[in-house]
Order: sequence, then structure tokens, then C-alpha cells
Amino acid sequence: MTDAHQAYSGRRILAWALAAALALGLAAAFVPCSNAYAVEYGDEESAVDLTPLSAYSVGVSLMKASDTSAGSMAASCLGSPAKLEIGPDGTAYVTADLSPVEVGSLTGYASDIKIYDAASYDTSAEQTTATVLAYQTAGENSYQSQIRFAVPDSAKRAGGVYISMYVDAMGQRVDAFIAIKYSSAESTGSYNADLATAAKVIDVIAALDTTSLPQVVSANDDYNALTDEQKAYVPDVAKNTLDEAYAAVHIIAVPVPVIGLAYTGSEIAGVPEGDGYRLAGNTATDAGSYTATATLEDGFTWSDGSADAKTINWSIGAASIAGAKVTLSKASAVYDGKTQSGAVKSVVLDEKTLGSFTDFTVSAKSGKKPGTYTVTVTGKGNYSGTATAAYKITKAANTLAVKAKTATVKYSKVKKKAQTLSSAKVLAVSKAKGTVAYTKISGNGKIRIDKKTGEVTVKKGLKKNTYNIKVKVAAAGADCYKAASQTVTFKVKVK
Repeated sequence: MTDAHQAYSGRRILAWALAAALALGLAAAFVPCSNAYAVEYGDEESAVDLTPLSAYSVGVSLMKASDTSAGSMAASCLGSPAKLEIGPDGTAYVTADLSPVEVGSLTGYASDIKIYDAASYDTSAEQTTATVLAYQTAGENSYQSQIRFAVPDSAKRAGGVYISMYVDAMGQRVDAFIAIKYSSAESTGSYNADLATAAKVIDVIAALDTTSLPQVVSANDDYNALTDEQKAYVPDVAKNTLDEAYAAVHIIAVPVPVIGLAYTGSEIAGVPEGDGYRLAGNTATDAGSYTATATLEDGFTWSDGSADAKTINWSIGAASIAGAKVTLSKASAVYDGKTQSGAVKSVVLDEKTLGSFTDFTVSAKSGKKPGTYTVTVTGKGNYSGTATAAYKITKAANTLAVKAKTATVKYSKVKKKAQTLSSAKVLAVSKAKGTVAYTKISGNGKIRIDKKTGEVTVKKGLKKNTYNIKVKVAAAGADCYKAASQTVTFKVKVK
């Protein structure tokens, strides 16, 4: 073996041994843990030095993106403490547990969490998607229960990271700030080359090669890319450990469907995309049940050990029209003795006018008598639930008619005693709806009118003359008619 080959082999053995130590969590034996290797994390008030190739337990909390001193509405979804690992290049990786989100009386789930590459809140900053490490099932719901993400270089001194996530209970994306209490970090041991970082181990190995020597592996090659001759110089412990570490990078969980989807009129992805597999049938627009197919990319294996394509059932639920505005062609009508009901002119939901034949059906209660009747719109197709509008039948005008008359009383009779005149002698009342009442408004005090019957009494001793009596005739109305009144003046002649 030549001197150059021996030197080369020595570097490779050192490289593979380092990789083995990283994967086994024994990196401290290879890398000095002095402050020269420390990386500073946290803001000015709570900055701490963290050692590469080390792991910590650290407190985390979910705060508002717009005010990092106030808790987020979705704060209950983030578990604390989290796992903090400092990689060989000083990058911090956070592994955090997720729980269902409690928003008021609603329970929802956070998904599709993205990390802003920014030291302050900036929605225009580039984003990277957090890796989902685990899922859990709650009843019929499956939710992301553990995520892992790298802290961007720009956020090392920010005291945390700004994120964007979809919360189904809110039906929208929500921005927040994951506060990372670096000052509370407690060492839990050495860094492990696990799912998300085994590839970085191989990058480190490749970086150890000098440009003056032949390259054994590139940044993305694994142990199996070596020739038999090259493999002979790799210690067995490094072979086995690297095989396991690199294989772990290529073991991925079977994607799960997004829950709680509802029709929006736009295309929706029901199964999230990810690394290591291709999706077909994972998007749709209309409400309904669908089946997506996930096919592995070359070199990847499902976490259940299989490599066959997976079918994932998912669905889009119908959108509720409970909040729709229902407009009637006519909101009210006057009683006419016939059966009447309301007719729907339009149904508008979220500024979109729904189609009367494709999106909803109408059920309208009808009636004859005055009152309020409900018009119910029931969603169909892409819509579900109901929305209502009120249709009113109002009372008709009273048909009361009153005409004044002139009655004559002989003086010779009224001189001896009081005289009585029937209502019909002084008034012609017809077509009244409801009880009729009579009220004298003005006129001689010796001429009175009965409130109930309209009978007129001329008291004894009234002198000869013609007397004008103003009276209000009122009809109380009935179930289908309004109250009404008329004021007229009848005459009484004493001669």
C-alpha cells in the first residue's frame, strides 16, 4: 500500500469513526467541548452558549406573533419542555410535542407548520416546513403530535422563531411565535444522528476529505456507494452504525389525510405533500370522498417496512350555509283571505350567490292569517345545513264605514221627559271589523251617547234648536284586520 493510500485510508477510518460516534451519541469522545466550539443562542438578556453535538431540554411556549409577550389563542397546542439539539455545524434543532388546540369551546388541530426565516415578525420572509415525526388519533381525528424544525440562522438571537400554521377550528392560517427559553436549557446528553440529521453526519464525513486526495464519497453518498476495496478500510462498528443512520433518513411515515376540510369553491389538498413520496388524487374542489395514492421515491421505505404504494382516503365536507343571507322577493304581504307564502330571491354565502337548483332547496310555510312564517333554505351538493328568512302576513285595513244623519225630536215631548234615539237614527255604521265603540267629542251637554250601543239620549227641557254632536266611532279590529276609527258630526233638531 502506498504512503498516500495509507494516509488516505487513515482519514477515511477517522471519518467513519466520527460518523459512528455521532450516530451512537458518543460524539463527545471526538469533539472537544470547550467554549471555542460553543454557539450563542437567545436574545441579549438571556443569551447562552450551547455546545455543538449536545442535546438539551428547554422550555417553549406559543405566543402572539404581533406581541411576543402575550400568549397565543392556540397556546395549548405546544408541549413543554422541548428537545433541543445542536448539530455539528452549530444549527439548533427543536423537537416539540403538539396537542389538540382549545379555542373557546372548540377543539381543533394544528398542521402544516412553517418556520419564518426572520429575526422579527415578517410575513414576506422565506418559510420552511417543519418535519412531522409522529401522529396521534383522538376519536375519529388524526393529528400531528410531534414536529422537528431547524432554528434559522437569522433567528439565533431572537429568543425563538416565528411560525405560520393552519388551525382547523379557526378555519384559517394563524401566525405565532415559539418562544424558546435557551437560558433554561438543561443538558440531556449527546447529539444523535437521527431521522432529520443523519444526512448531515454524512456531509461532515465528506467535508473531512481534502482536495488533494481522491474523493471517496460526495455529500449525498452513503456507505453502500463505496467500492469493496474502500469498504475494507472502514471499521465494522462504523459500517453498521452508518448503515442504520443513513437508512433512518429514508424511512418515512405514511401520510395521513387532513381532517375537517370543508368546501370553499377552490382546490383543496386533502393529503399533504412531503419528502420521499409522490401523490396522486390528493386534491379536489367539490365536497365528497376521495382516494389519494402515495408512491415512494427510489430509496425510501414506509415506516411499516413496506414499499408498496399506499391508498389514503380523505374527504371534503359540505360547507355550512347557516350564516347565509336569504333574501325574499317580497318580505311581507297584506291579508287577503287567500293562502300566501314567501319566495326566495337570492341566497348569498361569503359574498357568493348560490344556485337555486344546484346548491339549495326551499321549504316555505304558507298561511292565510296574519303572522310570521318561516322560509327555510336547505343546502345540497357542496352545501349543508339550513338558513332561514321570515315572511310576514300583516293585518288588512278595517273596512269600517260611518255616515252621519240628522234626527228630529219634538219639543213637546222633550219638554215633558227625556227622549231616546237609536244609533241608527243618527249614524249609519257598516262593514266594521271588530267591536264598535262610540265616544262623544263635543256638543250640547244635554245630549249624550252610549259608548257601547251608540244610543243617543236627549235630556228633558232641551230648548228648540239644531244641535251638532261630534262623535268618534271606533272598530277594534279582528284577527285579520287592523283597528280603525272615524269622526263624524250628526245633528239633532228639537222643534
